[in-house]
This record gives sequence, C-alpha cells and structure tokens, in this order.
Amino acid sequence: MVDRTGLPSPKVRKNRFWVIAEHLEAFAVEEATRLVSPEQIVQLEQVHCEMVDIARAQMGQAFILKDLDLHEKIWEFSGNEYVAAALRRSVYPIFAFSAIRIASCTPFDLLQDAYSHLPLVEAIKAKDPWAAREAFLSALDVWISTMRGSLFVGEPSPLPVTMTR
Repeated sequence: MVDRTGLPSPKVRKNRFWVIAEHLEAFAVEEATRLVSPEQIVQLEQVHCEMVDIARAQMGQAFILKDLDLHEKIWEFSGNEYVAAALRRSVYPIFAFSAIRIASCTPFDLLQDAYSHLPLVEAIKAKDPWAAREAFLSALDVWISTMRGSLFVGEPSPLPVTMTR
C-alpha cells in the first residue's frame, strides 16, 4: 500500500520505528551522496577500512561502535542536522540492541557485515544517489535477515521480515 507521497503507508508497517529509520537514513544516504566532498569520501573509506580490521579481529562491541561511526558520518555528510538528530533518536536503539544481542550469544559474521557496507561507500564515492540508496536498503535487508536468523532462535523477533521499498 502506497500513500500520496509514493512511500509505503505507515499502516503497512506495524512498527513505525522501522519506517522512520529506513526512510530517514535512505534520505540521508542520498543527500550525503550528492553533497560529499573528496575529503569526506576519504574519511568514509577510512572508517570502512577500520570496520573491516575490527571485524577480522572479531571484536564485536568495537565493531558495533565503528559501524555506528560510519552511519554517523553519512548522516553528517547529508548536511541536514535535523535528519541527523532524528536518526540518532531512531537508530541508536538499533545499535544498542545489536550490541546487547551480540554480547549475549554467538555473533554474526562481522567480516561479512563489514563488507556489506562496501557497495554503499563505493556508491557514495561515485556520487550516485540511487545506487547509494539501493546499496543501503540491500545491506539493511541482509542485516535484518541475519539478525532474525541468528539472534531470535526460538523466540519472536521484533524485527520486520524485510524493509519496504
């Protein structure tokens, strides 16, 4: 079901928290891609390389923090402080949830998760907003699927089956 703006109706999602996170971050990704400077691209690539190194070292909690750092950079590069503030309010709980779940059970493949961010970084570097948005949404779908499969064995998952497009 689509509303008059062309976006999925909030009635489609039972949990509006996910709608906010998905759409705001996709918007931030597109805006960052349009506005990113060469220096900011270098920063983003550096954070991604650090993510990969931390993943190789299997440092789960540090990985979550570095992953959040990558997302925060993208929000900052969007040039919209209000979107960044709204994302902090809506996405921080997702990262906190991830950190708690990883600490309480066998973590998912950190290296695979780190590499899942590469198409996003590359699309931002190429200044292709559509490709960046698609890379973000694709990585988000994979993350949700991974979390549902590895962290909620035998219990109901608060995560959606997949994000809407």
